[in-house]
Amino acid sequence: MTHSFILAPDSFKESMTAKEAVTAMSKGIRHVFPDAIIHQIPLADGGEGTLDVISEHADYEKVTRQVMGPFCDEVVSAIFLYNQKNKTAILELAQTSGLELVAKAKHTPLTTTTFGTGQCVLEAVKLGAKKIILAVGGSATHDLGFGILQACGVRFFTKQHVQLPNGQLDLSKIATWNSDTIDSSIRDLEVIVASDVENPLYGIQGAAQVFAKQKGATANEILQLEKETIRLAQTFNQKNKHDLQTAGMGAAGGILFGLSLVNERCRRISGIDWVLDEVNLERYVTKETIVFTGEGKIDCQTEQGKVIAGVIQRLATYQVPIVAFGGSVEKDLDLQGITACFSITPTPISLKEALRDGADNLTYTVEQVCRILA
Repeated sequence: MTHSFILAPDSFKESMTAKEAVTAMSKGIRHVFPDAIIHQIPLADGGEGTLDVISEHADYEKVTRQVMGPFCDEVVSAIFLYNQKNKTAILELAQTSGLELVAKAKHTPLTTTTFGTGQCVLEAVKLGAKKIILAVGGSATHDLGFGILQACGVRFFTKQHVQLPNGQLDLSKIATWNSDTIDSSIRDLEVIVASDVENPLYGIQGAAQVFAKQKGATANEILQLEKETIRLAQTFNQKNKHDLQTAGMGAAGGILFGLSLVNERCRRISGIDWVLDEVNLERYVTKETIVFTGEGKIDCQTEQGKVIAGVIQRLATYQVPIVAFGGSVEKDLDLQGITACFSITPTPISLKEALRDGADNLTYTVEQVCRILA
């Protein structure tokens, strides 16, 4: 019998990319089943690595541009994908405004900006894009997407009617804006935000109170961000009348809110569902298939729109075994649809060692699971 495997993990944060994870898994399988059929399908849910995943399976050209980074005094080399035939560009916010671009000592969402992401939007439009898909996971920002709007021509002013400089949008200083100066093509774009975050714009489950801490905000800064988010939302939403408690408004520091102020066609889709559609995961399934998936930490949040949850839902009707591997696995976790779940980290071991040796540990654990199947 020839064994058939689908390898569909997310990245193992700070240890392995998704592509490195499937390589490590393949190595473990080959130690036991040298002739196995292996389909390597690294995944992402709209965060870091999304462009790499999509470019492996779809016909997009890689475009590189020099744009503003998370801080106004930095320049980064950002990549986005463009398909000339269907006039679609795929942008990854993490490329320009991502947390991984920010040194831990500088972590603070009070001063980071999405301006560079807006520059990429404009560059895509120059190429002829009529549709923008923006993957927003891994954001270092909480600027309500105003940085993107500023890059696209919107002007923001203080109470004294002083225009705020590009990339320097302290929310507490914003009093008014002029959106008439926006690049006219932006209003006509089809803008899709790919995210599995269900949080509203503000409140206990909102952008600031749930996500700002992991972006480096102190307790006082979180309160400040919450206050300014509410104030600006009420100020700028008077005309548009968006439901600010809509699921997903809180993603990436409120980016959907800002975009929806200038583009009536802006909408949100599930990041993992979109990626799974692009890679067409189901085409590799047979009745003999065994699925290996995984991510850095498997816990109660795994069921909330992450890669593993997406794989489970997508393959539910096929009734194939799905085995999950994690750098750490929460005790007594019961994931519906998972056949078995394994931690790849031997104990006792330091976090530094676990991250450093993640690929080797994954290979070893996969090999041991395969020996059970042999």
